[in-house]
Amino acid sequence: MLIYPTCLIGLNPDHLSISTLLPEDRHMTRWHRLVLVSKASAAQPDFAATAAEMKNGRLGIIDEDLGINAAQKIGSRSRMARPGRLGHLETTVWHLANYLRRRL
Repeated sequence: MLIYPTCLIGLNPDHLSISTLLPEDRHMTRWHRLVLVSKASAAQPDFAATAAEMKNGRLGIIDEDLGINAAQKIGSRSRMARPGRLGHLETTVWHLANYLRRRL
């Protein structure tokens, strides 16, 4: 779920995640993530291992995204850079970009 403009909520069978993206300026965005689990899930004997596995899996994705995002940011500063098209499944990206453009 997207709570416009900068909050994402992920609903999973065993946990809920809340991510907020907080733009600080044109070049910096702070990302906060909170993961909530039930008391029953946290009480499972293998909970620490499962939580560590989930975190490590997500960190791999995040590291990949950060590298790509940094390269895109550098490229966007080029005088040759032109905005590209977004696909039909990316309307939330378009709305967020327009929102940030108006605010920053």
